[in-house]
Amino acid sequence: MRTAERLHLVSVEDYLAGELKSTVKHEYVGGVLYAMAEAGLFWRAAGRVHPRFGTPAAALLAQGVVSIGFVFTGRFDQLLTSCLFASWLFYGLGGVAVFVLRRRTDLDRPYRVWGYPVVPAAFVASATLLLVSTVAADPRDSILGAALLLTGVPAYVFLNRRAHQLMLRPTSEHASAPSTGGEK
Repeated sequence: MRTAERLHLVSVEDYLAGELKSTVKHEYVGGVLYAMAEAGLFWRAAGRVHPRFGTPAAALLAQGVVSIGFVFTGRFDQLLTSCLFASWLFYGLGGVAVFVLRRRTDLDRPYRVWGYPVVPAAFVASATLLLVSTVAADPRDSILGAALLLTGVPAYVFLNRRAHQLMLRPTSEHASAPSTGGEK
């Protein structure tokens, strides 16, 4: 193995170790599914917290099963390319959101972006460059990553529609509660 290959391998290992540490530390993995369940956009079981550990156990289990499935469906570099494509796509969209939200005058500004608009623009440009280079270097796996992201759209539409219907449906308490005539 050449020195450059070893350095690349070490950098990939460091990246994955950092991502894993960040994911576990911030409970990001199950946190997204948990928050979606709390908002009615995912199955209720994912929104339950384990009584002993205080973690979203079902959400973590679901994410673990999906992750194990990804590990067994392809090569490591294929998985890495697909995940990096998806990650940098959303990082870039987060940078674009800074510009969009700055145009809204009805929002509070609790935090100002240092170097605005140059720093966020440089970040969005860098994210775009990384996306373009990823697609150029490995179009098949990049398209696979994009396709994988797009599989979430029908699920989101279905679950969002279901959550909206549940919010519009009167509950038994509200339906049977006597009218108070506007009194409090």
